[in-house]
Amino acid sequence: MNVVEQSGAQVATVQSGPVDLASPSGRMTARILASVATHEVEHARSRMQRAKQQALADGKFLGGRRPFGYEDDGLSVRDSEAAALRHMTRELLGGASLRSVARWCADEGVVSTTGKPLTPTAIRRIVLRPRNAGLVDYDGTTARCAAIVERDELLAVRAILTNPKRRTAKGTALKWQGSGAYICAESGEPMRISAATSKDPTPVYRPVSRRGGATADAASLDAYVDGAIVARLQRDDARELLTPTDDAVDHKALNDNRDGLTARLDEAAGLFADGVLTASQLATITTELREQLAAIDRQLAASDELPELRELLDADDIDAAWIDLHVEKRNRIIKSLLRVEVYRMSSRGIKRVFDPSKVALTWLNES
Repeated sequence: MNVVEQSGAQVATVQSGPVDLASPSGRMTARILASVATHEVEHARSRMQRAKQQALADGKFLGGRRPFGYEDDGLSVRDSEAAALRHMTRELLGGASLRSVARWCADEGVVSTTGKPLTPTAIRRIVLRPRNAGLVDYDGTTARCAAIVERDELLAVRAILTNPKRRTAKGTALKWQGSGAYICAESGEPMRISAATSKDPTPVYRPVSRRGGATADAASLDAYVDGAIVARLQRDDARELLTPTDDAVDHKALNDNRDGLTARLDEAAGLFADGVLTASQLATITTELREQLAAIDRQLAASDELPELRELLDADDIDAAWIDLHVEKRNRIIKSLLRVEVYRMSSRGIKRVFDPSKVALTWLNES
């Protein structure tokens, strides 16, 4: 109103005609008209919100673009997309990156509801939706629709993707097969890749907390584990030892339990890195959790949960087939077949000397 007064502009409303802001009565009329209009807008907004909340409570779709995994009604499941959504969720729970899941979607021809390729950002948005677990939220009102994944799976993938310590920069796809699979024998922590030192950029495995513990040259340790796995799978009794023994194994329950235990391990390592836990407390926690993980891994390995493992056993050249496997598949097989514990190795100057005797391999399904 002050701007209009200063500029001398003429004001006219759509329904109430011209407004004279040059007089006190005209300005009063303008303020009254503005207040009435504001009231109408707020009242209309409130009516629309109540209508949407009622529609949601009645199990109706609120409209908009069709959600991935659901039909046009927004409530019933579209089987083909639902299967892809379950796969994406469980791949992420298994340690896969968003980029690798996006590559899988491109390879399998899985696209968005508008027919566009699924990017890592789009996949993240899709797998984090409460709707996937059968929950639809609107302005504090929650209703149920058909669930595609379990609620625990949704919570687990949400914890992974929203973790502030999660690296999201370009190039975070798994590049080394032992990341998260090899264990520091001293601290019980999973090992990750980093540069050896500021003067030596050679990749090495070290505990996730980066506070002491064992380190090992990454290429040498991977090659050693490769040789052990290939040799084991080439034995005459490999199929007998590594194929299913119990058809009643609940793979989903075991994998969900394993994901939860792994998340607790990472949390403990983070607390140790932050100084909240002592080394003794971390050792106690990791020992207990690792025993539970080992028991689950033995059951999964014995039931041949991984189709890649069967492909390896059927391959004419197991050595070549192992090398041809994507690094994330090798990572999953390592976790299911054996426990790799790395002890502290000696160094020569700034160079790490790889010592196979400092690597303990324990096959999970052998007595």
